[in-house]
Amino acid sequence: MHLIDKHNWFMLWPHVPYLRRAMMKRFRPLALLGGLLLAPTLAFAAPSGSWAGPHIGVLFGANSVSSDSTSNEVAFATTFMAGYDWQLARHFVLGVDGFYQWNADKTHDIENCAGCTVSYGSKVYGLTGRAGFPFGKGNVFMPYVKLGYGWYNLSGDVSNSAGSVRYGVGFEWMSDTGTASLLVQFTHQSLDTPGGSGLGTISNNIFSIGANFFF
Repeated sequence: MHLIDKHNWFMLWPHVPYLRRAMMKRFRPLALLGGLLLAPTLAFAAPSGSWAGPHIGVLFGANSVSSDSTSNEVAFATTFMAGYDWQLARHFVLGVDGFYQWNADKTHDIENCAGCTVSYGSKVYGLTGRAGFPFGKGNVFMPYVKLGYGWYNLSGDVSNSAGSVRYGVGFEWMSDTGTASLLVQFTHQSLDTPGGSGLGTISNNIFSIGANFFF
């Protein structure tokens, strides 16, 4: 048996078409399998500077809260959220998230009633949409606006359950790894109290800071 060295192999290759067809036929299934294995990775891998994908987050902050007939006080607020963002263009993101927010009870002075106080807080859950506008090197900074609806339960000395529109603005900073971000946010929501309470409308103005985790 004669061995074909490397030089002779390349000289013979153009003259052996059936051998080329046989090798292509043999390796075509392997190439197809490799493509199928890589497809999910390519579909879900976000490019550098992308905000697309699911995320969960938590915010801690202060609720500057008052009503039509009580003093303004500051109460602790915590928000948990989970959502998804779509990056429709390099500098434009649309997203939606569900949230649960706990605003601690706080004692307020009642206006025009010396020595009278009332304590109230709220628990709110709902959905919000947001529009973001990434910019900067690597597209890592994103100011955004939010609009949504929250259902609330008043707590403390006042009880009522209803829903109302909420809105806000924020600023988010993505980490270099693209897996976490820091954000600051302001949200506002007005909550109605029972007609007989004499409190009118409660105004929640929440300033918070937190983090999102992307996956």
